[in-house]
Amino acid sequence: MAKTEPRIPRTFKKFDPYYGNVNTYLSEDFPGGIISRGEHIGMTSGQVTALGTHYSKWRTGDPANPGAYEIHLINPKAIGGTRAKLLELQSDFIGFFNPILTVISVNENTSNEDRVALNIAIPNAPHSHPTNPFTAAVYVRPIPMTDFRIKLKCFTSDDASRPSLIEGADCIEIAYRRDPIELEIDPVTHLPIPGKIKRRPITSPTDGTTIIHFTTASPLWKIESASVGDYLQFYVRWANTKHPNLAGPWTGPTAIPL
Repeated sequence: MAKTEPRIPRTFKKFDPYYGNVNTYLSEDFPGGIISRGEHIGMTSGQVTALGTHYSKWRTGDPANPGAYEIHLINPKAIGGTRAKLLELQSDFIGFFNPILTVISVNENTSNEDRVALNIAIPNAPHSHPTNPFTAAVYVRPIPMTDFRIKLKCFTSDDASRPSLIEGADCIEIAYRRDPIELEIDPVTHLPIPGKIKRRPITSPTDGTTIIHFTTASPLWKIESASVGDYLQFYVRWANTKHPNLAGPWTGPTAIPL
């Protein structure tokens, strides 16, 4: 899993420009107003002042009185522990600024421009979900194979050359019923009539059926617990597992002796 980058960069090379940009951005006047940009998006005036005080310890812009990072840039290996001082200042700033970022991130005045400047993720726009069910029928071609397996090929139209799911569907949905072999009963003797197989036609996708899904338009379907002579009947339709309300009209029934 990819590691999420923190809002406030940790490496000095990235932290330094972030720190400077944040200080300038939040302390400048908000356009058309009499308050700072930071105050406009949730900071107090005291926090804006404190931000400038924090930053002045990092950089001053005055060669005669440099900040800790400017001293570090002059001689990174200087005796005096400049790196340790930078880590201390960075830790202080993170502890001070992280709660402020949280407040800013939920403030109603915070714009996407503000979020980019402060390295706050822009919330995902609301996703629209399809609501209209599929209207296309499934054109299915079953190919019986050995070991109670059936190769299904499902097409988007009757003249399509290759099996494929329709746009918006992520599976085919099958409602099936497997009936074991059963002989008709002689009304006189009440005994099974040899060779006279009784068929009970399926009447709907809910007539004692089992529902299964395949995520491909050409699945290899293994009929579980089947026996020779069983009678398979099924309906099929386009569906979307995340949006069941989109399921299309049933095609069928299709009947296959096993």
